[in-house]
Amino acid sequence: MQFLLEEDAPAEQHRQLLQITRRAAKRMQRLIGDLLDVTQIESGRLTLDLSDINLHAMIREVEEVYSHTAAERRIDLRSEDGRRLPRPC
Repeated sequence: MQFLLEEDAPAEQHRQLLQITRRAAKRMQRLIGDLLDVTQIESGRLTLDLSDINLHAMIREVEEVYSHTAAERRIDLRSEDGRRLPRPC
């Protein structure tokens, strides 16, 4: 992180490091949320807010979020066209 404080560091590297940091912070936020959910489940206080979702949009979002990580690890991340998925209401 010290690199981000250097004034002569290339802007592109700053941007990449900030994106990595942002993704890591989001993952930590999800983990904390999951831990809180487990606590509520164990105490019998978990309430679910069920709603319809657009599966196609969710798949696109997952691809967008994980495509960079997959490419870094030389993983070919693909999804099918979704014809077998239910259409949004």
